[in-house]
Amino acid sequence: MIMSLAIFIFSILTIPNKTRCSNEKVALNLKITNGLIINKYRDSINHNFETIEFKIGNNKGKTNVFVGDFSDCFDFLMVGDLINKEKNDLEIRISRSEVDTTFVLNFDCQR
Repeated sequence: MIMSLAIFIFSILTIPNKTRCSNEKVALNLKITNGLIINKYRDSINHNFETIEFKIGNNKGKTNVFVGDFSDCFDFLMVGDLINKEKNDLEIRISRSEVDTTFVLNFDCQR
């Protein structure tokens, strides 16, 4: 009984870290080159996830890569910003008229 309770408590405590690590893995696989942000919102249909829509040339994309990120990158982003993110990297470069800055996505993943 005590062992079952300990396993249950351990499982509950590690779920958030598993989710954070999963989100980090998704972020590492994302590549955006010269993406122009055309919309930014919290998706009320999809768990209120922080979402951006972007355009690269004639192609449109959408990502909720900021879910679980502690860097405040999503809050900084504005429609009209140009973003660049390389695959296998957590840095996002943001450019707008007088701003050129970089955020490092931080999911606090403990491996």
